[in-house]
Amino acid sequence: MPVSNRTSQALIPSLRVALLHPSEFAQYGGDAYVMHWRHSVNRASVEVLTPLVGQKPIRSLGEARRWVRERDWAGVDVVHAELLPGSSSAFHVLMALSELPRRPALSATPHAPGAICWHLFSWRLRLFAWCGLATPAASKGGLAWWPGLTMMLAEKKLAKRLDGLVAHTPSLAETLMRRLNVPAGKIHVIPYGAVTMPTTPLPDDSTLSVLHVSASSDADDLRGLLGVFAKLKKLRPEHVGRLSLTLAGAYAESAQGVDELVRLIGRSGLSGLVKLHPEVSPSEMPALIQRHHCVVVLPPRPRKIGVSGVLVGVVSAFVWALGVGRGGIVSNEAIPAGQLPSGAGVIPQAGGGGEGLYKVLESLLLEPDVVCAWSKAAASAAPIHDWERIGHAFYGHFRRLSERRAAARSGT
Repeated sequence: MPVSNRTSQALIPSLRVALLHPSEFAQYGGDAYVMHWRHSVNRASVEVLTPLVGQKPIRSLGEARRWVRERDWAGVDVVHAELLPGSSSAFHVLMALSELPRRPALSATPHAPGAICWHLFSWRLRLFAWCGLATPAASKGGLAWWPGLTMMLAEKKLAKRLDGLVAHTPSLAETLMRRLNVPAGKIHVIPYGAVTMPTTPLPDDSTLSVLHVSASSDADDLRGLLGVFAKLKKLRPEHVGRLSLTLAGAYAESAQGVDELVRLIGRSGLSGLVKLHPEVSPSEMPALIQRHHCVVVLPPRPRKIGVSGVLVGVVSAFVWALGVGRGGIVSNEAIPAGQLPSGAGVIPQAGGGGEGLYKVLESLLLEPDVVCAWSKAAASAAPIHDWERIGHAFYGHFRRLSERRAAARSGT
């Protein structure tokens, strides 16, 4: 059967790319990323096929081999995967495709090196690793290192077979080279894509308007954030009238509904300071961000992977802010320092929320000019992340891989 249903287009694209878009992307706020990514590469003369859409998860290499054999890959130039923690289907399909004698070029963007393979292993092995991390005695006894090492070896095996990889920052490219033994010539640095808009003036500086957007925050995360604002209200009462927090995104579901969240806000003594904006669509996000001074990005519940693991971060809200000329308060647990685009007016804060977030917000109340500096820095960096530019960069990446693969097949 064909890889995907192909829609007719007025202009025949010069490249055909199969995107392995895992269902796990949704829980990391990645649906908007995929939508913009696909639109940008379409405009750069790339037809995008999505063979995994509607496909039940592929849990083993054997399943992937059968799935690959049932599809015709002859008309596909490149297969590209967006690899997230637990992207088992995309991972196994890439491995199965790498075994074909005449295959398309293979490419991937690892969004969390060191955590890609986490769900490829049985729940017993994952529990084994988690217990090893949770108890120092068990870790000393050697319970934690083996699963982490096994996952790293699996990633290295796939990386060796890929024709190319994409890293969003030079620091991430260095991480890939170091962790996966990937040569520099195999990695193409393409920045995060952002929906750019003309920068609008900042809101009235008489109030510090902070926006929190999350695809996965649960009630405990929100309690911590509200606790910081309650502390500011208590210790800096002279600035209470200058504070405003908007909660937007998927908080309602994770906090057991809007009613529960309203009660939580009331118990925190913040009824007059906090606004709710549930169910924000990607098209609404840029304008919503521009109505605020900055965005705060908190980490999701930490996901630790072996002794060599990373804390998986959410970059969507920050990148949206960057594209419309707003700065961000970003926990280095939400976005590790190496993943932060440069020149965006970001203050990484060690340890997530709590004391670090309190100090940053307090400094913004005392020195409002800092927010202006953030906005200028973000506006100057935004063109680098414009989706049209990103689409052409991916076209160049795919074209190079396709030509190299064609030359390898012909023996030239």
